Amino acid sequence: MAKYKFEQQREKLDGICDENKLVYHFGVIKYPITLTIKPNNGVGEQLSMLEQAEERGYINPGSYIRFSIDGGALEYEIGGRFPIDDALFSKIKRIFIRMHTFYLEYFFKDIIDRKALSQSSFPPIKNDGVYNGKPPEDEGDGDDGEDQSDAGEEYTDEEGYVDDEDEEEGDGLQPLYTYEPAEPEGA
Repeated sequence: MAKYKFEQQREKLDGICDENKLVYHFGVIKYPITLTIKPNNGVGEQLSMLEQAEERGYINPGSYIRFSIDGGALEYEIGGRFPIDDALFSKIKRIFIRMHTFYLEYFFKDIIDRKALSQSSFPPIKNDGVYNGKPPEDEGDGDDGEDQSDAGEEYTDEEGYVDDEDEEEGDGLQPLYTYEPAEPEGA
């Protein structure tokens, strides 16, 4: 399912890039996963870039926008002169967040299904091997009628937010990703 959802997002990105004469690279070989957007540098595209330079501003052929998620925060880097409107930037950003999430889900499921890592190779986490406060072998004793699959975990009702109860101040909600719009040119 995650692979299918990833492919849907990739197809959306293909369409957006084709419409805007852009190319992309979704980098998964090293951490963090990145999405790099560049102008299409084909000969025909270079001629049309010169024609469009007056209406959109000149785009440097070596310019790029690179998105990544590191430590739970969305980050981006712009190299060279690459003017892009906020609507297009936002579309690409949202697609990258989804692609990133679906790729991680697919990657992890593939590793588990293929048994590519031994259980001892998994990073240790607190309470590893304990489910609902009981060791796994005690689960078959019967059903008490209550679904405790989320027992001990805290969630908010708002999508896209996480609980920050450990923080000293705040309303208890923090955005998963932070985005700061680019400053307008000439400011």
